[in-house]
Amino acid sequence: MHRTVATITIKDQMADFYRRAIDEGRIGDGVRIASRRDVAIQWGVAIGTVTKVFRLLSDQGYVRSHGSQGTYAIGPAHRQRAA
Repeated sequence: MHRTVATITIKDQMADFYRRAIDEGRIGDGVRIASRRDVAIQWGVAIGTVTKVFRLLSDQGYVRSHGSQGTYAIGPAHRQRAA
């Protein structure tokens, strides 16, 4: 009997990491997240992957991008007010 193991993509792992970190307050509301380049280096992925993750998090209300000024966390209290 063969078992199928569900694989979680690195993109999903990254998004989960940032969602939890923001929800748990490890990345506080309004805190600037590391640059896309730095995140790519930390995770060992392409900058395009980080861009996709940040876009997903933005769509979900976890971060707000301010162009060249960076990407900032949106804490749970602010997400609920915006919803």
